Order: sequence, then structure tokens, then C-alpha cells
Amino acid sequence: LHSTSRRQRQMCIRDRRYSDKTSVYKNWEKAFSYYLQSAEGGYVDAMMQVAVLYGVGLGCGGMDTAKEQFWYRKAMEAGSDMAIYCLANALDRGRIGKTEKEAAEAVYLYRLASKKGIAKASKSLAFRYWHEHDENEAKHWFRVGAEQGDAECQLHTAMYLYHRDADEKNLSDKEEAFQWYMKAAEKNNTMAQYGAARCLFCGIGTDKDEEAAFDLILQAAESGNAPAQEVLSIMYGRGLGTQQDSQKCEYWYRKAHKLERPEDYKKKFFDHTKMLAESYPVFDENYW
Repeated sequence: LHSTSRRQRQMCIRDRRYSDKTSVYKNWEKAFSYYLQSAEGGYVDAMMQVAVLYGVGLGCGGMDTAKEQFWYRKAMEAGSDMAIYCLANALDRGRIGKTEKEAAEAVYLYRLASKKGIAKASKSLAFRYWHEHDENEAKHWFRVGAEQGDAECQLHTAMYLYHRDADEKNLSDKEEAFQWYMKAAEKNNTMAQYGAARCLFCGIGTDKDEEAAFDLILQAAESGNAPAQEVLSIMYGRGLGTQQDSQKCEYWYRKAHKLERPEDYKKKFFDHTKMLAESYPVFDENYW
């Protein structure tokens, strides 16, 4: 038994060499052949790889959803928690044309995977209910996913809390929203960085700190978030949380609006100068 297990591991290592994108040995047909042998020998990681290859149609003669699901089921039966989520995703993929039985099984498996701590499953349920306009269920599963550490779920949980009862300005909701924004921001989610920066700049749910807000907005802007780039332009232009810098102010505004040529910027110059007035809001309250 020990020698059989060792042979399966050796085959899987060889499989990865053939499927590694950077390898000179890359050959999907050989990789699939070795993965399949390992999978038939009971090696769970290989079962997962075989399912993936059937799902995308690499090295196996074309896509085969039935065989993809078969191998995810085999891996699930062999004790893989991730296979539960992957099978649910395979059943749920492209919901058009799916039977009610497949849809129901997908939801059941997502819930089962979520109970085993797989945040992707919680997020899949949240987005499923969100698309079905079931806001209460969506909020519930976003929170479950947030507590499991998923950045997107943390962002959505923060957003719901931040915008809930906006007229009442519920302080405890705002404080919790800031905490979730920060958790997602630490995972480099640019929309959460924007949300956390807004809280810090305005002193909502936390102490006011313009310099900390600037640092977060800079991170989001450098990662390509256009609304953050626009805010960064305003902060440089008005000297908020940083030293005033007219060159950087123009640079980030042009970056946000993709104004590569000087003449393009000239056309937008009046719009930009309006944003630099003290009466113009720095952050968009409706963006996350």
C-alpha cells in the first residue's frame, strides 16, 4: 500500500511538470494521462485535476461535464471538502438549461461546503440570492463569507451596514462597516480601500484621520481604481491628508479619466477645476 501511494504521488508530480505553464515539458495530453492513472489509483488530488481538465477540455479530447462531475463526486466521496464546492459550481455553471434537480443539488452542496468553512461556497450562495433579488438571504451569506475571510463578502457586508438606515446614521452599524471595510482593504480590495478611506476622511465609524485616508486611497489608485484616482487628484489639489501638489493633481485626474493627450485634458479642465473647490465633495457617498 505504501509503495502504491508513493507511485501515485510520483505520477502526480510528473503530471504537474507536464501541466506547468512555465515548464518546457508542457503537454496537456501527457498530463491528463498521468493524472487519470493517479485518479484511478485513488489519489484525491489527481481526481480533482482530472475533473478540472474535463471541465475546460484540456488534454482529454474536449469538454465533458458528465465526467467532470463524476470525478468531483469521486473526490468528494474520498473526503475532499473542496470537491463539494467544485461539484456545486459545476452543477451551477451556466444556469440556463440546468434542470431544477441540478439547481437544487448545487444549493445543497454550496450550503454543505459553507458549513465546512469554504468561503467561496458562501459567496456563491450570496451572489445567487442577490441575483434572485432575495436581499435578506444575500446579506446572510455575505456575512457568513465575511466571517470566513472572503474579501468580497467583507466588502458587501460593509456596504450593507454603511448604507443601512442612512437617514438615521446608526453609529454601531457605521463602526462595524468600517471594521469590515478595513478587513477587506488589508486583502488589497480596492473598493474596500475606498470605503475605509471615506470613513477615515469623514470620521464615520472611526476617528477622523485624513492622512490614513490618503494612504488607503493612494493604494487603491495605484491598483487602478478610477474613482480612487479621482479622489486622489482632489486630495493632492486641495492638500488634504498630504502636501498640495498641482502636478500630481493633474496626473491622477488624467489617469482616472484616461486623458492621455494634453488636448484631451484641456477639454476637461473646467470640470477638473470645479472638483477642487471646497464645496465639492471629496468622496462619492454612493460608491461602495
